[in-house]
Amino acid sequence: MRTLIISLLLVPALALAGEAATTYKWVDKDGKVHYSDSPPPEGQATEADLPPLITVPATPASSPPPAEPEPAAPRPYYQALRITAPANDQALWLNSGELGVSLAVTPVLRGNHAVVVFLDGKQAAGPTQQAQVTIPGVVRGTHVLTAVIVDAKGQILVRSPAVTVHVHKKSVTNPR
Repeated sequence: MRTLIISLLLVPALALAGEAATTYKWVDKDGKVHYSDSPPPEGQATEADLPPLITVPATPASSPPPAEPEPAAPRPYYQALRITAPANDQALWLNSGELGVSLAVTPVLRGNHAVVVFLDGKQAAGPTQQAQVTIPGVVRGTHVLTAVIVDAKGQILVRSPAVTVHVHKKSVTNPR
């Protein structure tokens, strides 16, 4: 019903739009040429001889072909990788400078996968198949440990949460 009413209201407007409107041309006192659908108040206009209006039908918009659905991401094999020792925020006395790190991997490590341990963002141990590693040359200070499991191509499969440790060493001022 609404469409019918709108159509009935638009028919007279379209009929009027189809009629050719008169276009006037005149030159003002400064020499500027003007065009308008109404004559100027001075009345010195002539009808402009304009070429016919060219209309081009709109081309329908083409929709892009449907995208192929992305393959489902493979489910990760490993459910968990975490550093079990040292504990997060643990203070350690390491006079030898060797830091032992223990890992828990669930499920067990596959044959072509390996563990890599990082100390302060730099590779410190691995790749290895062992769940316990020793990092040599750890200096006094606060450090962040992380571990990853990588496949044969070196792609990271899973990453452990970070563990912060505080390393202390004997010194002349603190001989403990």
